[in-house]
Amino acid sequence: MFQLLRIKQWSKNLIIFVVMFASNEINQQNVATLSILFFGFSLIVSSSYIFNDIVDIDSDINHPTKKMRPIASGKISKNMAIFVMVFLILVGHVIVINLNVQLLIFTSIYLIFTLLYTTKLKYIKYADLINITSLFLVRLILGGVALNIDVSTPLYFFVFFSSLGIVSAKKYSILKNDYILDSKVKKFLSNNYKDIELKNTMEWSFLISCITYLIWIFTEKINAINLYGIFLLLSSLFSYMFFIYYFRKETIQAKTEEIVEVILTNKNILLSLIFFGLSFFIGSL
Repeated sequence: MFQLLRIKQWSKNLIIFVVMFASNEINQQNVATLSILFFGFSLIVSSSYIFNDIVDIDSDINHPTKKMRPIASGKISKNMAIFVMVFLILVGHVIVINLNVQLLIFTSIYLIFTLLYTTKLKYIKYADLINITSLFLVRLILGGVALNIDVSTPLYFFVFFSSLGIVSAKKYSILKNDYILDSKVKKFLSNNYKDIELKNTMEWSFLISCITYLIWIFTEKINAINLYGIFLLLSSLFSYMFFIYYFRKETIQAKTEEIVEVILTNKNILLSLIFFGLSFFIGSL
C-alpha cells in the first residue's frame, strides 16, 4: 500500500518550505504550519500518482521498471486504488483547508494540472514540459500563501528554470533509454523531440536558473544579511552548480527518468543538494 502512495516522491514537496527560509521567517509556528501543509498536500499529491498509474496501466505493464508498480503488477486492484485515491483527496483537503481556505485554490489547480497532464498534455509538445514545471511553482506558492509571504520574482524564476531543467532531463532519459520499448510516452517523445533539443533545454534552463539565483542573492539578500551570509549563499550557488554537473552526467547516460531515485542513490548528487540546502538555510538567517 505504501508503494502505491510513492512516499519517496514526497521529497519534491519540500519546496513548500523554501519561502520560509528565503524570507528568514523561521519560527516554531511557521515550521508547524508548513509541516502540516506538507503532510496534507503530500496525501493529495499521492492521489494524483494513483490516478496516473490507473490511466497508464497498459503502458506501465510494458515498462522495464514501472511494471512492478502495485496497479500494473496486479497487487492492488483498480477499484481499491480508486477508493484509496478518493480517500487521500478528501483527507488531504481537510488538513489543508483547516490551515487556510485559500490553499484550496492552489491544491485544486495542482489536481487540475495533473489531470490534464495525465490525460492530454503529456502528449503535446512543450505543454508536457511546462505543465510539470508549473507543478513545482504551485508547491512554492503554497508555502507563501500558508504563511502570507510574497514570493520574490527571482525566486519564482529560479524554481521555474531549475524545475524545467530537471523535467527536460527526465524526458531526455526516457527518449535515450534503449530498455524502454513499447511505451506510449517514449513513442511520443521519439516522434516530437530530438535528443539535442531536450538536452539543450536542460542545459539552458540550468544556466538561467543559476543566473536568477545570483540575481535573487544580490537583489533580495545583500542588504539584509552580513558578508558571512553572502559568502554562504554564494557557496550554495556553487553547490547547486556541482549538482547540475553530476546530474547532467547521469542524464547523458539516460539514468534520470526516476529523479528522486537518482538523487537518493547518487552520492555526489545527494551531497551537492545537502550542501546547497545547508548553505541556503544558514546563509538566509
